[in-house]
Amino acid sequence: MNCLNPSIKSEYLAWMAHLRHELYTPLNAIHGYSELLLEELEDAGLDKGEFAQSLTQLHQVGGHIFTLISQSMNGDTLCAEAEQPSGTFSAQREENRAIWSTSWESLKKRAFLNKLQPLSLELEQISIQLITLTPHNFKRDINKIEIASNNFKLMIEAVLASKQWPCELGPKGPKQLNHYLPQSDAYYPPNAIPNLRSTELSQAQLVSIAADSKTKIQPSSSKRPRKVESTSLPTTALKTANVLVVDDNSANCDLLCRYIIRQGHQVTPVSNGLQALAQIKTGRYDLILLDILMPEMNGYEVLEWIRQSEWRHLSVIMISSLDELDSIVKCIEMGAEDYLAKPFNPTLLQARIDACLEKKRMRDQEVQYLDQLAIANEKITKLNGQLKMENGRLSSELDVTRRIQQMMLPRPQELAQIDDLDVVGFMQPTDEVGGDYYDVIRRENGVIIGIGDVTGHGLESGLLMLMIQTAVRTLVEQGCCNHLQFLDIINRTILSNAERMETNRNSTLSLIHYHAGILQISGQHEEVIIIRSSGEIEHIDTINLGFPMGLDHDISDFLGKTEVKINLQDVVILYTDGITEAENSKGQFYGIERLSQVAAQNRHSSAAEIRDAVVSNLTHYINEQKIFDDITLLVMKRSS
Repeated sequence: MNCLNPSIKSEYLAWMAHLRHELYTPLNAIHGYSELLLEELEDAGLDKGEFAQSLTQLHQVGGHIFTLISQSMNGDTLCAEAEQPSGTFSAQREENRAIWSTSWESLKKRAFLNKLQPLSLELEQISIQLITLTPHNFKRDINKIEIASNNFKLMIEAVLASKQWPCELGPKGPKQLNHYLPQSDAYYPPNAIPNLRSTELSQAQLVSIAADSKTKIQPSSSKRPRKVESTSLPTTALKTANVLVVDDNSANCDLLCRYIIRQGHQVTPVSNGLQALAQIKTGRYDLILLDILMPEMNGYEVLEWIRQSEWRHLSVIMISSLDELDSIVKCIEMGAEDYLAKPFNPTLLQARIDACLEKKRMRDQEVQYLDQLAIANEKITKLNGQLKMENGRLSSELDVTRRIQQMMLPRPQELAQIDDLDVVGFMQPTDEVGGDYYDVIRRENGVIIGIGDVTGHGLESGLLMLMIQTAVRTLVEQGCCNHLQFLDIINRTILSNAERMETNRNSTLSLIHYHAGILQISGQHEEVIIIRSSGEIEHIDTINLGFPMGLDHDISDFLGKTEVKINLQDVVILYTDGITEAENSKGQFYGIERLSQVAAQNRHSSAAEIRDAVVSNLTHYINEQKIFDDITLLVMKRSS
């Protein structure tokens, strides 16, 4: 299958991209100034009348032309039309050039002659009409519109007069807009409408003044915020930023500067890449708006210089009439933060500027935090010696507390003396002092079993655990009251001590009285697991049997009691959440179901063997993972 010569095709599409860029240049001025003036009329509350109507019409026609050029001169559209099968084509260069020349003639007739030329004449007529309607304060901008309209018409005429592509748009064709403007008209910052302030300084002089920091272009204090309709942009006010605008076209530069000032920022305009480098080296800019096609040093070269300099973190938004995807991709790959095609939408421009400035503020904040961290690290280094000494002292205190806790646990020989119950326990605290509590107290009328979990770890939790253990044993030895009164007294004791210690620690606590095959359970803790000799598993929820110790002075309304019959060979499992919430390498909990199943599978074994099976399974499950909470397990089996 024959195809068009890729080199001729690329040459043609490159020329069309250049032509679109040239056509867009005067349209940018027409579209931009008309939109800006309409906004300034609204902000100033001036009578709109015929002047505003003509501006609106001009803006609409300009927008229509943009759409028409974009659609009719789109690369994909041009290729689809030129490459339609219409016979056999040779791969010879001249014959392929003839194909594109045919496409060019078709485009001239279809788009330029039939559509763009009438619209260019309409633009010229509207701009001439505007001159007669223009208020004095707007004459400068209307003159620019009139010049741009004339430029556009001359370009269309030059295209129609061409015999082949590429055609010449100059020197007989139109020049850039800034060639038609006096030096004093290159750029001026507006004050509040209707009192626009002009200046007799050239653009180069403005740049020089800004560089010497003698004069800064400030937004007017009386400026009303621009009204934006049907937008979801954030309304959070951003601080004033210093923005550098680099564009060799004075109309584009002027429009950008004025919109940026309306957003509340300071702005400095320059007209080429070399001037931009001089400004960047001052180090006072937060953001750069950079054109691509400029004399002496283009935008690509400026961007490359920035990314290899100490200002490589400076945010850059590329703004250009080049609408090719390759150009956009190249800018982003070279480090540009964003890309905005001309004609730019003011709302979109504001959003892009705000986003870039927000990123810069985050980077500046990060640098500030790093500086603060460096200072903090220096202080920490100085304190390390003191901390080591203090840690040694605390370690000794914790070791003493840990030893006391272990000493207070029930001894195996004590548990062996309990009639008709096979009872064993296991406790493994975290690296710090644990807050888990369990105790087994043998009495004439049965056995009192207590189990609880103090919030947190460390010295405070360990001390509260010892307080609970001491309080429970004291009340048991005194033969004090029933379970509900028992828990109420312990709660008030723990709360009083916690307030004295100025800690907010509290504890779960369940008390279990076993006698003659009956378990009486009161107080809130984890579920009690009953493994029947048949293998059936029962869970006794304690959530409604009590309230955390040390949270409220009066918990009597929350206390309850339940009874469970324990048959021969039935197993009772008590535990703390250090077991059920132990995690494996995937962050998955061990869980109550796994605990129940392992105990049930070993129900025919002794209490000690059941305990060892659970601990072994748990250790294998968590493997090398760190233990984050104390692990406590109590296994009871009715043996007779």
